[in-house]
Amino acid sequence: MREIHICGHAVTTAQQFLADRPGEFHCLVITDADYPFPKGIRGLCGDVLHLAFDDACFPSSLHRLPDLATVQKGIAWAEGRDKLLIACHAGVSRSAAFAFLIACKDRPTEQALRILDPAKHRPNDLVVMLGSKALGDRRIWDTFLEWCRKHAVGDREHRLRFMEEWGSKLPSLG
Repeated sequence: MREIHICGHAVTTAQQFLADRPGEFHCLVITDADYPFPKGIRGLCGDVLHLAFDDACFPSSLHRLPDLATVQKGIAWAEGRDKLLIACHAGVSRSAAFAFLIACKDRPTEQALRILDPAKHRPNDLVVMLGSKALGDRRIWDTFLEWCRKHAVGDREHRLRFMEEWGSKLPSLG
C-alpha cells in the first residue's frame, strides 16, 4: 500500500516535509490557475506533476475549474509511485481530494477515507466527483458524501448547490 501525505505549499509545510526526506517522495503539486510553481519543492523530491486549477466547485468567469482529463492525469501519474506528497495551497481541499482518490486505487474506499482528517480536510467536491467518474466507481462518491455527513464536513447549502449544478453529471452506477 502506498504512503500518501497531504501538505500545503503556500504555508511551507510541503517544503519542510520534503527537506526532512530529500528525494524520498514524488510530488503532485496543485496551484491556483495563475499561481507560480512553489519555490523549494522541485529540488527536494523525485518526480513532480504540477496541475493548475482554482479551488472552486462552480463555473464562473473568475475561476478555472478542474476537468475530467486533469483529474485523470493526476490519478494516472500516481500509478507506480509508492511514496507521494500531495500539496495544494493550504493542504486542505484539492490535495485532500486527490489523496483520497489515489488511495482508492489500492485500498477499499472506506479505508481510503482514513487518509483524511475531518477536523482539517475539506476535499474539493468537484475533484472527488470527477475522480469517481474517472475511476468508474460511484461508490467512491457515495462513500465520500456519507463521510462528509458523518463528520459535518462542508455545509448543507454548498452541497445542495453542488448537487443542483453537477447532479446530472454524477457517475452512473455500474
